[in-house]
Formats: sequence, structure tokens, C-alpha cells
Amino acid sequence: MSTQNDGVQAFQELEALAEAGKFEEALDKHLWFHEASKELPGMGGVRLSYALDIWMELAKKYSPAMDALINLRNNNREILLKGDGKFENFHDLSAINQTLGENEDTFMVFLEIHNNHPKQAKSYYHVVEELIVEKQAYDICDKYITDPIKKYSQIQHMHEMNVELMRKSPTMDNDDFKKNTKESYVKEVCRLIEIMSTLEKTDIAEGIQKLALDYLDNEEIRGTICS
Repeated sequence: MSTQNDGVQAFQELEALAEAGKFEEALDKHLWFHEASKELPGMGGVRLSYALDIWMELAKKYSPAMDALINLRNNNREILLKGDGKFENFHDLSAINQTLGENEDTFMVFLEIHNNHPKQAKSYYHVVEELIVEKQAYDICDKYITDPIKKYSQIQHMHEMNVELMRKSPTMDNDDFKKNTKESYVKEVCRLIEIMSTLEKTDIAEGIQKLALDYLDNEEIRGTICS
């Protein structure tokens, strides 16, 4: 059975092979890691963040690595547009597009799924919510946020889980993780309040703001609703 140490070792090899100029081996390792890390403990976040960043650096030096990354994105897109996709497929597509600087593709794919396969779109919505708000497509948000108070509770719960992780794991108890944890909470809360306010659900927006401020007094959250 693969362990977290196996995942860490494999991840370290990704960068080491590229630095040694072993580009073909590095690409093979990336392709292996991308699939194997789905089952490797603790590697879920690494797989779609740091590992993709390193893959992109390899792609700048070795064009087959770029081709492979784009092919992986395109394969996920094809599956999703057929209505056969799972959350993992959309998460892969979104993360790869972000690495490639092609978030517009993620938005357009979601729109097509939203129109043709709404049941699947519901499970992908959270991944693409930020892009939807950037496009000011608030009517789409309204279709998927069926219980705004519950959604706020989930945001708060995730923040509490991260705080607990810092408490239990000394390696995670550092200034960067603390900052990112707080910023993520504030960002998601402010976005939810913005959506509710724009949809003219003022009472709900104010209720979420009060819950959030009771939990964590924050100037940015306090300023989300203008009198």
C-alpha cells in the first residue's frame, strides 16, 4: 500500500529529474504522479497545485511536456462535455487551465455543462464560482446556491478544520498557512455576501454578514454591504 512518504518522495523526484536535465523521465514521472497521487495519502492538494506548477516549468524547457498537459486537459474536457464526467475531471480541467492561464476555457466548459447536464454542473459549481462572479453571471449562482446559510456554515466549517489542522500539526502551524486560511475564509464569505446582495437578497446577505462577524470580526467582511 502506498504511503504519504511514497507520495512525498515521488513529488520530490519531479523537480529533481528536470533539474538534472532528464526531461523525458521527468515527464513520465509527472504523468505517473498525476494518476497515482489520486490514491496517495496527503497528495490531493499537491497534485493540482505544486505538481502542476513544476510541470509547467518543465513544459517551458521541453515542449512534449506542454503537449501532454494540454492533452490531459482536453481529455477531461471531452469526458465532461459528453456528460460522463465526475468531480475529479472538472477539478483537473480547472486546475490545469489555471496553470495554463486559460481560465476562460473552464468558464465556457462549465456553461456548456450547465446548459446540457445540470445535474453534473451542480457538483462542479463550487470550483468555478469565483469565475462566475468575475463574469457577473449572478443568475447562474442563484441556481446552485439553494441554501446560502448552509453554504456559509460549510465555509466556516472548512476554516475550523484548517485551524484544527494547525493545532494538531506543528508543520502546518506557520504564518503562511495561517494567513492563507484566514484569507480563504474572508474571500469566500465576501463573495457569498456579494452574490446575495447583487441578487437583491438583502436580508440573507446581512444575516450571513452578521454570522461571519460574530465568528471572526474582519474589516473586509464588515465593508461588504454598503448602507
